[in-house]
Amino acid sequence: MLSRSNIINVAQQAAFGAGYSWDLAQAAAKSTVYLIEHQRDGFGALLEVLNFADGKRQPLDISGDGPVCGITLGMHLSQLGKVPNDLPSKIVGEALLMAFIHDDKQVMIHKNWPAEIPDEIVRFAARINQASIPHTARAKR
Repeated sequence: MLSRSNIINVAQQAAFGAGYSWDLAQAAAKSTVYLIEHQRDGFGALLEVLNFADGKRQPLDISGDGPVCGITLGMHLSQLGKVPNDLPSKIVGEALLMAFIHDDKQVMIHKNWPAEIPDEIVRFAARINQASIPHTARAKR
């Protein structure tokens, strides 16, 4: 069975490998774990945003008419400190956004904790090398 740290580490590297900044990659990893802890498909939601963001300039635009990234929008909303009434109609990785705007602090018991990380996420994580990770992030490991 995977540990919480394993999931955070690989999810963070995968998001970084897809082109997210290190801060957004950390947010994506924490959101992934939040969903898993609350019995949702955190890996599926993460993979949705990784495929959406892959190769695009970061951070993704959240002001246009097209689909917006749940991680980028969640980070923006957390910096605002409030959730507006008019969220975009199409949010990629909408489940990950929930980790930013939830109001409960209780972690549920893990009945379906994953045994392994999906190969698609591991492939995103494999794109990076240790030299590309910011020095401060390497020091925390």
